Amino acid sequence: MNTRTTTSTARATRIGSRLAGGAVLAAALGMLAACGSAEETGEVAARDPAPASPSASPTTDPVVAASPTATATPAPESAVAVVVSGTTVGDSRFGDPRAATVATLTDRLGEPDATVGPQRFEQVGGSGPWYQSGGDNLSPAWDHRVFATTCWDGFCVLFGGEDADDLELLGWELATYNRWHETRKDAGVPEPGVALADTGVTLGDSWETLHAAYPETETHWAEGAAVGVGGAPWPTIFDGVDGWRMSGHVDYEHPERTPDDSVVTRLSAGEGPEPGCC
Repeated sequence: MNTRTTTSTARATRIGSRLAGGAVLAAALGMLAACGSAEETGEVAARDPAPASPSASPTTDPVVAASPTATATPAPESAVAVVVSGTTVGDSRFGDPRAATVATLTDRLGEPDATVGPQRFEQVGGSGPWYQSGGDNLSPAWDHRVFATTCWDGFCVLFGGEDADDLELLGWELATYNRWHETRKDAGVPEPGVALADTGVTLGDSWETLHAAYPETETHWAEGAAVGVGGAPWPTIFDGVDGWRMSGHVDYEHPERTPDDSVVTRLSAGEGPEPGCC
């Protein structure tokens, strides 16, 4: 009440308040009487429900979780059975024994399609690299006396050493053209697949995919006007054309351009016999 109003106004207000209070008291007594009557007759008086609050949650209904938003299902990891890098093949590392490496890969890929060697290479003139065909400096050569490889379709792991009983994992090749498997030259992509660690790049991927994964890469002219790939993240194995390459042929006028629809056809890492020259 505003204490600054006149005395007459205050009195009138007090009288009005008393009358209103009496009315409220009478109404309350009437409600109590009605309730008592309902209890005596066994009837329950209906009450108007309180208006529902927009933010209130019902307490009697079960809470149902909202359905998750539909999202694209990622490809199963099992589609890639083995991942490889500049120093590893699956669970094996360069330098691991041949028998253990082949056994581990067989568990992942099944029985191999081909095994070559062990082969004893020869030196020309008693020194220098070891050649697959002694006296032929154009045949594949490297720095190890003995060579062997085991292949699953277009995926081959390469072993080398001084003795056939003590060979170590030294490299791998993944290519649509298998240079070690005479009965399956056009190997295609192994199933289940093999892909590069961390990036998932594999045979059949586009140049855009490869370059996005490895920004230092660039295409260039390779033997036979093939599209070679330079700038790989690790040492590769030259097979007579290039260590990494794409499909198609180089445009002589614009050798820096990658052909449209060009895809990855070869990847490799580590050490392996490389064809000689001249």
